[in-house]
Amino acid sequence: MSMNKSALRNEAYSNVEGIRIAQLAYHATFDTYVACPPTPRAVAELDRTAVDFPWDVGDDPRAMCWAMLGWVPDGQVRGTYSVEVHFDPDHPETEDFVVNGWIDIDADGEAAHVQASRDDKVHATTDDDVY
Repeated sequence: MSMNKSALRNEAYSNVEGIRIAQLAYHATFDTYVACPPTPRAVAELDRTAVDFPWDVGDDPRAMCWAMLGWVPDGQVRGTYSVEVHFDPDHPETEDFVVNGWIDIDADGEAAHVQASRDDKVHATTDDDVY
């Protein structure tokens, strides 16, 4: 590998924080958040290979939520990303989201996981030695 594992794992941190910021901007305009399924591939399919992120809605319906959100990564990604929206109609003021990013740089089947939410900046949920 031309880059070390930590530098490659930083992709997940950068993208999750970018998605978090996009969610906050979207909410400021539309008063809601956007849920997105794991994209561009399932967590179980992760390896060290960089792949294209779908941006053309005509080619991949998963691209619709990312297009609505106004977020696409810079180039190919090694990780996969999703957004869960939590909404209680009885308490709309508690609406929140969780952005998830997984990446498996060493292709050992154990993905590093980072996440962020409305009030929490990006942080790892797995140990620092998981790549």
